[in-house]
Amino acid sequence: MAATKRKEAPPPVGSPEDVKLFKKASKEWLAENAATPEKARETLIRLGIYTKSGKLHKNYGG
Repeated sequence: MAATKRKEAPPPVGSPEDVKLFKKASKEWLAENAATPEKARETLIRLGIYTKSGKLHKNYGG
């Protein structure tokens, strides 16, 4: 049985600056894509979560 090589730990991605950038980007995304119920539905369809007929996609239990 061959010995396995240890991989180095990945660099941390949760620095305080990373968290601030993520929060800012997510607020901007939500403001654009979920400003109204209609816009939120369009976004869910575009992301493939809902079908064009408004039903939940089969990959998500529909």
